[in-house]
Amino acid sequence: METKKMTYFHCAVVFVLAFFFRFLPPVAQITPYGMGILGTFIAAIYGWSTIGMSWTSFICLTAIGLTIGPNMMIASGFNVTIISMIFVFLLMAVLEETGATRWLVNTILGSKFTMGKPWLTLALLFFAAFIGGILNSMIMAVVFVGIFTTLCKNLNMTPYTKLPTLLMLGTALSLLMGQIAIPVMGNALMIMATYNAMFPVPLNLAQYMLFMIPMGFLIILSFVALMRFVFRVDVSPLKNFDPAVFGGTQKATRDQKLAMLFFVVYMILIVLSSISFLGPISAFLGKFGMFGIIAMVLCVMMLLKREDGKPFLNFNISAAKIGWDPVLMVAFIMVISSYMNTEATGISQTLMSLLMPFTQLNPLVFVFVGLLFAMILTNVATNLIIIVLVMPVLYNFAGMVGLNASGLMCLLFIAAHLAIATPAASPATGIMMTAKEMIKPSDFMKYAVISLPFLFVILLAVGIPYSNIIF
Repeated sequence: METKKMTYFHCAVVFVLAFFFRFLPPVAQITPYGMGILGTFIAAIYGWSTIGMSWTSFICLTAIGLTIGPNMMIASGFNVTIISMIFVFLLMAVLEETGATRWLVNTILGSKFTMGKPWLTLALLFFAAFIGGILNSMIMAVVFVGIFTTLCKNLNMTPYTKLPTLLMLGTALSLLMGQIAIPVMGNALMIMATYNAMFPVPLNLAQYMLFMIPMGFLIILSFVALMRFVFRVDVSPLKNFDPAVFGGTQKATRDQKLAMLFFVVYMILIVLSSISFLGPISAFLGKFGMFGIIAMVLCVMMLLKREDGKPFLNFNISAAKIGWDPVLMVAFIMVISSYMNTEATGISQTLMSLLMPFTQLNPLVFVFVGLLFAMILTNVATNLIIIVLVMPVLYNFAGMVGLNASGLMCLLFIAAHLAIATPAASPATGIMMTAKEMIKPSDFMKYAVISLPFLFVILLAVGIPYSNIIF
């Protein structure tokens, strides 16, 4: 009963913030119009943290429609990017239904060349989690909790020691790096949509991946190095690791191969459409856009049959697996992203005035402070919200001092996904902490807090010069 009362209380708070915050006296340079925008933003953050995604997003979309007008709200929030995102869930559903996702992960984990090489085995386990993060970080987090708990038991790892704890922690980190690696999947798609809504020049997809994938691997390998040289983890149980446990020798079925083929084709077409020097090829694909490409891929899938004679893509069945929580969340964030950064609200001017004293610092010092702020805050708040808050400030600062904005944004995206210190930091982290047969959440958080400064320094030390090369 008490829980139900608290839920009603949280709903009431969200409702009041979303609909009545606009009537408070304006603060600093924020206009009355901006107060309406800001109120829905605060309501969304509170509601997502206490209630859930869907109800909060519906209420806040309705409330912001009162400020900007319902037609503008629909045009900004439910555009082609959101529709494309919905259709991508259908492709992911087929990968899951056919077992292609699990087969791919099992194949990676079942590689025989790691036998007797515990550190290489560990790195490969994290690499499998990276791939899983690209496909679906939340689902794969659940999968990995079960797989790695079984692995720990089979290898007789002592519960609540460094190895199982840091194995789960490294898996959460790898999932997070994976989910921002490919700009047309998962969190990366949400980030790209938010960025494109805020700023006039879109990020180049090919450059994005050339930066994010190697940097993701670097962060993972850096964590492995921390395990070896800082935490001094005894990985001897992994010497007895038997790849056959994961069925790596099993052959993929026709349906699994076909599902992965469609996924690869979709990825290739999306990337080709963003490479301008390909000339007529990119121009032709660019006319279709992300929505057209995924729609054509799905149309072909619906024409084919599975081995059992059923449709390869049954639209109604796959549509039931659409993740409406992230869809509605991104729809609201796209509206907020489009309007929070406009002069009419006064929000960005207020933020810049608060940060103006810091702009007198050396540019690298300011970048350090901004990214550190994002990394700390992302461990208690939603990753995408932190990006929305910090991105316009860093972007505008980059323009003021002549820094490369695209590279700086990619550094921000990674910093905002070093979300491993608390269960609220990210769904993947929270799920990995549920492996209570083998780990203590308090130990998990302790090692995460120790790891974050090292990972952050590595991100800046390598990421800044590398971004100047890529961008």
